[in-house]
Amino acid sequence: KDIDISAIYFCFIRNKLKIIFLSFLVASLGAIYSLIIPRTWEGSFEIVMRDSNDSPKNINISESNALSLLLDNNIGSDSTELQILQSPLVLTPVYDYYQFLKKSKDPSIKSISYEREFKSRLAINQVKTSKVLKIKFQEVDKDIILKVLNKLSRVYQDYSNEGRTRILDNSIDFINSQLSVSKDIRDKKINDLQEFTINNSLGTLDGFILDNETTEIKRPKRYESQFQRLSDLESEIVRIKSIYKKDSLLLKRLEREKKAFEKSLRRPSQIINQYRNKLIEVKRQEKIYQNLTDQLFALKFERARINEPWQLISNPKISNIPVSPYRKRIVFLSLIGGFLFNYLLFYFKDIKSNILYVKNQYINYIPYPLLKTISLDRNRWKNSIDILFDATKSKKDQIIFLNLINESSFLYKDFLDFVIKNYNSKIFSVEEINVLNNHENIILLTASGVIKKSKLDLILEEFKLLDINIIGFVYIDRYINFKL
Repeated sequence: KDIDISAIYFCFIRNKLKIIFLSFLVASLGAIYSLIIPRTWEGSFEIVMRDSNDSPKNINISESNALSLLLDNNIGSDSTELQILQSPLVLTPVYDYYQFLKKSKDPSIKSISYEREFKSRLAINQVKTSKVLKIKFQEVDKDIILKVLNKLSRVYQDYSNEGRTRILDNSIDFINSQLSVSKDIRDKKINDLQEFTINNSLGTLDGFILDNETTEIKRPKRYESQFQRLSDLESEIVRIKSIYKKDSLLLKRLEREKKAFEKSLRRPSQIINQYRNKLIEVKRQEKIYQNLTDQLFALKFERARINEPWQLISNPKISNIPVSPYRKRIVFLSLIGGFLFNYLLFYFKDIKSNILYVKNQYINYIPYPLLKTISLDRNRWKNSIDILFDATKSKKDQIIFLNLINESSFLYKDFLDFVIKNYNSKIFSVEEINVLNNHENIILLTASGVIKKSKLDLILEEFKLLDINIIGFVYIDRYINFKL
C-alpha cells in the first residue's frame, strides 16, 4: 500500500507534546550515562624511524654484487618496517608490562586480551612523506598511559639498534664465507700461472714474479732474442728493397729467413697469449680478494662503533581533552534516537488502533464525496455551513446530519450545539440510522480520530441494506491550520 504522508505528518502534530517530552527524557538519560562512564584519555609521542642501512652506507660494496644484494634484502621498505613494529615480535614486552600494570591496579583482573584489550588501544602510524612515527595509546588511567608509552619508546629504540647489529652481523658472516672462497680461487690461479711459467721457461730464474705495481703484461724474456731478430730482419728487408731489385738473391735470402723465424715463433705466440690470459685472471682474483678484505675490515669497524638509537622528537604526553565519551554526541544521538523511537511508537500505535485520523483516509475509505471541510474555528462555522447548503442546493430544514462523532468528544461538542441551535437541520446518531430510510439529503458528519475502520465498515454496510440516500460527508478538521 502507498504510504500516506499526511498520516505520518499529522501523527507527529497530534502527539508532539508526548514525543518531545519522551525524547528529552531519553536525552537526559543519555546525558546521565555520559557523566557516569569513565573518561578515556589518549597519550602520544613521535619517533624518527631511521633507515636500517644508515650505518653501513659508507662501506664500498661496488665490487661485490652479492654483498649489495644481502644488505638490500635486510633493509626492507618503510611499510614492511611498520608492519614489524606493529607485530607481537616487538610489542609483546609492552603488552606484558601493560598487563602487569592493570593487574597491579585491580587484582581481580585475571588476563587481558592482546588483540581486543591492548592492540585495539594502540595506534602506530607513519606521518606522510616522512620517516616520523606517531604512536598513540588510549586508556582510562593517565598514569598507565605514560608508563606504557615510555616502555614502548624504549622498546623501539632497542629494536633500532638490534636491527642495525643484525644486518652487520649477517654482512660479516657473508664476507667471511666469500673471503674463504675467493682465497681458494686466487691461490689456485696463482699456482696454475706459476706452473705454466716454469713449464714454458718464462720469467726469471724464480719462474714467475707477480708485479703488483703495474697492470702491464710483459713479454716473457725467453723469446726476447727471437722477436728482436725478427724485428731486425724486417728492418733489413725494407732497407734492401730500397737498394736492390725485387729478384735480387740477397733480398730473396732475407725473406726466406724471415719466414723461417715467423714459423718458429708461431707456437711461442700461443704460449704468450695463454700466459697473458692467466696473468689477467690472477690479477682479477687478487683484486676481488683485496676488496673483500677491505670490506670485512670496514664492517667489523662499523660493528664495533657505538650507534645512536632512533630519536624521540616528542616525549610521551597526554592530551588535555578526553577521546571518549563524546558527551555532546551521546546526548545528541540520544535525543535523535529517542525522537525516532517515540515517533515510530505512536505511529505504529495509530496503525494498530485502526482509527481514521486524517481527511485523506476518509476520502479513500468512504464511497461518498467530500462536501466540505470545516475548521474548529467558531468564527468560520456559519460561513462554512452556508456554503455547504448552497453547494447541495438544499434548504436548511431539508438537510439531515448523521453524526459519526462520539458525543463524548468535547472537541466537537460546541460545533454540534451550534448546528442544532442556529439551523433547523436535524442531527441523528448512528444508533438512529433505521429511521433515515425515508429521508433524503443525508450528510455524514466525520472528524479526526472519532471512528474505527471496522465500525465504519458496519455503518456503510447498513446504509446499503437500508438503501439510505447519502449525498456526501463533511469533515471537521482540527488540524486545518497545519499545512503539510
